[in-house]
Amino acid sequence: MNKLLLLPLAAIGLMALTGCNPPVEIPVQLPTLAVVSAPQAKVWNAIVSTVGIEYPIQAIERDSGFISTRPVAMLLPASHWALGCDRANDFANPWNQLRMDMRVLAEERQGGQTQITILCHYEAFKESTYPRAWTVVASSGALENEILQKIQHRLTLHPEK
Repeated sequence: MNKLLLLPLAAIGLMALTGCNPPVEIPVQLPTLAVVSAPQAKVWNAIVSTVGIEYPIQAIERDSGFISTRPVAMLLPASHWALGCDRANDFANPWNQLRMDMRVLAEERQGGQTQITILCHYEAFKESTYPRAWTVVASSGALENEILQKIQHRLTLHPEK
């Protein structure tokens, strides 16, 4: 047999033994939106009260209605917040850590209404895989919806502010 043919066959055999990982798809994260019947200044106070108490603020701009948080470690099980963490093949090698950062925008609309946009970025870490690295995972929307409910609850509790 030709020695030049052995090299490609050996390479294919080596790939078959070690496995070949396909490229990782990074999930496209869509923002969670809500429109509330309240002016932007009132909604802003509710957002700051809700997000500022529970998460470390990185940037806050009242004029533009923008708040962002620093990355924060989330409690596990991660599948409650991130869809990418509960695939069937993850049960043997569960995620060890989950972190998230968030961006919130409050924009005044016509008629005294304000649109609230929340976008969370999740990353999960699995120590049992190689190479060990943080992986971007998709959000289930549960945390975003919970934050929106808390903001709306604050608006109902304090209608005069």
